[in-house]
Amino acid sequence: MAELRRLLATTDFSTMGNYAVERAARLAQDLGASLDVVHVVTPVLVEKLIGAAGSEQRLFDAAREKLASLAASIHETHGISCAHHVTSGSLIQGIVNCAETVGADLIVLGYQGEHLMRHFLLGSTAERLATKAPCPFLVVKRAPEDVYRSVLVATDFSAVSMRALVLAHALVPEAKIALMHAYEAPFEGKLKYVGVEKGTLRQYRSSTRQEVMPALQDFCAAAGFSGQQVSPFAVHGKPSLQIVNQSALRSCDLIVIGKHGGTTLDERLLGSVTQNVLYQAGRNVLLVP
Repeated sequence: MAELRRLLATTDFSTMGNYAVERAARLAQDLGASLDVVHVVTPVLVEKLIGAAGSEQRLFDAAREKLASLAASIHETHGISCAHHVTSGSLIQGIVNCAETVGADLIVLGYQGEHLMRHFLLGSTAERLATKAPCPFLVVKRAPEDVYRSVLVATDFSAVSMRALVLAHALVPEAKIALMHAYEAPFEGKLKYVGVEKGTLRQYRSSTRQEVMPALQDFCAAAGFSGQQVSPFAVHGKPSLQIVNQSALRSCDLIVIGKHGGTTLDERLLGSVTQNVLYQAGRNVLLVP
């Protein structure tokens, strides 16, 4: 079973960055985990603010003061203490280095922010972090109003999607978990191209679904879950579209997906499930590299 003993939240002091810290604090409180908070002073940030700050040292001092104030607020609100760190360098490497140093089991970051996502598209930033992060990470897209009660986990029956299911349960053990597999019938596109009738296609899809459902049940059992803990279902369509649609239809608070390795060129040319879900879903997304 996955263990989440130490969480690392990142902030650039923007609204979304502070949402990430608040969500991380709530999770740490619920899990009995320790919490660290990091702010990365990037070269771009130094270039933009060095004039107003007067010196680079004053810029770092101001960041430490803000983090100390944020830590005090977390302690007052949630009754937990958090270590705070200011580091410098590129955004991604700064987060990764801090996560490795503190031994983080989960990174929590905001969907966007004044500096956190300014120079990269969200998807590419998350993809870059996924290739380097030493642990899973949670992308916060909403103000943290409540605990996660309903979770959608997407699976393609791979080892990484099994890890995603196990981690989802470890993160929110009391939440309802819906395990989704999006499928298309083999050679469906070619059958459409040659003009196969719609009724025949429906039957073909139905027979494919009947094959998928036992595989989903076996997947749950292999992960150590019963039907009462996880509700598996199969839906026809493209994975990214169905993840977004089903998470909305089922009023899920959190989407959990595994990230497969792939070339940057492939992802830029074709897009990826990860990128599409991050862009389109109105929910927080937990990514398991």
